Formats: sequence, structure tokens, C-alpha cells
Amino acid sequence: MSWGRQLVIIFVVFCYATLTPVCAQQRARIVEHSSKQASNPSAKQEQSDEIVRVHTRVVFIDVLVKDKRTGEPVRDLTRDDFHVFDNGKPRTLTYFSREGEVRRPLAVVLFLNLGMINAGRYFGMFVDPDDGRARASLTAALTKLSPEDEVAVMLTADGLGAKPVVLTELTHDREKVIAAFARVKAAFNESLMAEGWHPVMTEAVEKAIELTRHRPDAQVVFVYVSDGFDTFDMGDLSERPKLASKLIEHNISFHALTFRMLKGLAVFSAAANVLFWPFGESFTGSEEFLAKQTGGEVVKVRRPEELGTGLERITNDLAARYSLGFTLDENERDDGRMHRLEVKVKARDARGKERKLIVYARRGYYAPKQGISATK
Repeated sequence: MSWGRQLVIIFVVFCYATLTPVCAQQRARIVEHSSKQASNPSAKQEQSDEIVRVHTRVVFIDVLVKDKRTGEPVRDLTRDDFHVFDNGKPRTLTYFSREGEVRRPLAVVLFLNLGMINAGRYFGMFVDPDDGRARASLTAALTKLSPEDEVAVMLTADGLGAKPVVLTELTHDREKVIAAFARVKAAFNESLMAEGWHPVMTEAVEKAIELTRHRPDAQVVFVYVSDGFDTFDMGDLSERPKLASKLIEHNISFHALTFRMLKGLAVFSAAANVLFWPFGESFTGSEEFLAKQTGGEVVKVRRPEELGTGLERITNDLAARYSLGFTLDENERDDGRMHRLEVKVKARDARGKERKLIVYARRGYYAPKQGISATK
């Protein structure tokens, strides 16, 4: 571990005692269609007839478009309003659908960072009493999901190296999720007492990948609950692109529910970012970066009872997304590398004036190596 990181740990531990009052997600995916066509309708009689194999590879992208002024989803766009670029090359859209026309089941992985300076103070981990508002708010939002949607819950006791712990794997049963919330304190202690130092977000993403591995048709959503202060491995600027690439490779959109940072910690973070940026370290900004790269959102909340409203906003916006697709040419070889994606939207209002829009879409997709079947 570098001297800079050791200094960071010492300083943050110091902040626990001095700055804390009384120690208080679109998805881009490749779908390969393969079919056989007999050249003669009477193929049963002539088994020697030639077989024609047709392979179609389509890259799909889920895109959310919002009005920059109101922040509300824009629902009246047409295919011609969208322009997609693959490694800078314009692509012709061969597939287009609006909100409600296609809905895939959600696989929501909820990850709680219960560190002292993170969301732990809102879940009764420290001085503040656990009045149940945070859990009740999240539970109310989760019970509003469609029955086919699944939810998993994880937590870490500290973003500075405590082990991520799975409270419940993906389940349709909302009662299991409620029961998982009741085990938060026990899981918190398990995370805190685990031996060794753990790269928190890296391990959490790997666990999310494992939990959702057998849900190829689901829209996988990773929702991180914290306060905007980076987990220690996210603060390494060289790790952010690696985490984003891993999320993109496994078709996971990153979203965050972020509490307001403690005032003293906010001042410290702003100053520390200036000092440590030349050393490749940062204390904030990772949530926005990962969300932007994967097409997700960061929703700010101020009170525990707003968690559910924030989660509902994320899931409602997922349902408001457009689904775009373009077909890969037969002569395009699959190279196993990530291709850079860019989605632009140009539309005009009733007066012919160009609309100011915000576009949420992942920034890349992986083309599987030649000979390997593509997955959704």
C-alpha cells in the first residue's frame, strides 16, 4: 500500500473522531439470432436439401432521455431523433421501441455502505437511534416492484476495507427482503470483524455479477446507498475505469442513492481532492463516474424516509427508457474488446427550437470473441 494511502487512512480515522458529530443504473447487449431455413418446402422428403444458416447479431442499448429544465423523462421521441456512434462510426438503427412496449424483469442488487461517515448513521449503526425509517422506506419502494422483479441485498460496515456481506440473494419474495433488513446489525458485525483488508466496491461488484449471472434476460441494476464519500478502492483513479468496464461487460447499470455529506467531511473532501489528485487519489466523484459510464443515475436524498422515493425514481426511470438496436454486419469480426458507444439525441419542440435534453446511456459494449456465443 502506498504512503499516500496510509496517510489517507490515518487522516480519515482522525476525521471519524473530529468531524463526525458524537461519532455519528439501457443496457447495451449483443443478441445473436441463429436460424435454419430449408431451400425446399418439402425438406422432409428431400433430406439432402441445402441448409441455409442465418446469423443476426444486434447490439441493444437502453436509453433514458430527460428534459434538462424539468428533469422529467421525455416520452415522445422518434427513431429519427436518435443518433448512435460505435467507435465513432455512425450506426443505422434497425430496432426501436418506446416506454412500455418492451419491459424486461429487473434484478436489483441493493448495496448499503453502513460506514460511520456514510449511511450507517441512518440505519442506527452508531449514535443515532434506529427508528426504522430507512428500512421502512426502502421496503415500501421494493414492494411496489412488479412480481417478476427480483431483489438482492448486500452491505459493508465500512468503505475503508470492510468485507461486503450478502444479506439475501436475488429473490421474488419480498418477505425475505424484509427479513434481510432485520439482520442488518448482525451482518454489520460480520463485515466489520472479517479478517484482512477488502477492496470494497470491487468485491461488491464481483458479488453482484455472481448473483445475477443466471439472469441473462433481466435488466441488472446495482444501487449503491452511501453519502458520496468514496470507498477506498474507488478513490484510486486508476480503478474507476476498471470497475466501469467490468460493469459494462456484465450488462450492469450503476445507480446511487446519496445522502448529504457531513459538513466537516465535505470541506475535508474538497481540500483533499486538490491535494491528492496529482497522486491518482480522490475522495469523491466515483458514483457519478460509474453511473455516467454505465447509463445509471445518482439520486440525492436528505432524510432516511426519502430512500424509498429515490429508489422509486430509479426504477420508474428504468421503465421510461427507449430500446435502440443496430445490426452488426456479417463481415465484422468479434474481437472481444469493448467498443465505445455514444448516443446523441436531436429533437425540436413545437416551435421548431432545439430541445435541451440529458441522455443516459452506457458508454460501451463488449463484442464476444469469434466463435463464442453472444449473450443478452
